[in-house]
Amino acid sequence: MNEIRLTLSKTKLVLMLIGCIAFIFGGVYMIIEPYKPDNNRYSEDFLLFIGLASVIFFGLGLFFILKKIFSTKIGLIINELGIIDNSNAISLGLIEWNDISGISIIQPQVPVFNVGTTVSTKKMIILKTDHPEKFIERLRNPILKETLIYNNKIYGSPLTIISSGLNIKFSELENIVKEQMHTWQK
Repeated sequence: MNEIRLTLSKTKLVLMLIGCIAFIFGGVYMIIEPYKPDNNRYSEDFLLFIGLASVIFFGLGLFFILKKIFSTKIGLIINELGIIDNSNAISLGLIEWNDISGISIIQPQVPVFNVGTTVSTKKMIILKTDHPEKFIERLRNPILKETLIYNNKIYGSPLTIISSGLNIKFSELENIVKEQMHTWQK
């Protein structure tokens, strides 16, 4: 069986872990000290809410990153059967080539609160499918299932691949996925 195996990048994952810890500490600080005279632009309640949201969101991120750091699974496997993506929090198992109707590359824009601008995030590969419910129903975790529903609504598919946890540059990953899709799709 001819397959491409891409490993997880422990270095990238540790850097993401450090970022999560920093945001958790920032959130805890906002909870403990929500009002300072030099930062009276926002209300105490707003800062408390942002602090709690930061601790919860980045705490979940910390959990999933730690899980990947200690994982022995291969990050991404591509072969004649399809794609197995274990690189992010949501692993759906085998995505067969006949379930993939196309791919697109996007770079989501995130609005910056109260500044009127957006920030570009990492590029993503969207694997288009005519059967999104097949993949959404594979998950038992309600939070992760909601994430797939959201991805399907926003990106037109629940299936996304990112390179941030893989030992490869995005441009190389994009080329490999396009080339393999062309080779194996029937």
